[in-house]
Amino acid sequence: MPVSLTSDNFSKCFRKQFGISPSEYRKNQIFDAFFC
Repeated sequence: MPVSLTSDNFSKCFRKQFGISPSEYRKNQIFDAFFC
């Protein structure tokens, strides 16, 4: 069963993957794509 990506779950997962928040990612545009 896929994890529901609410903004809270997405933020936690994103931080776990990249060590930065989604807002930091959007500001810096470091990654081409994001998959969790």
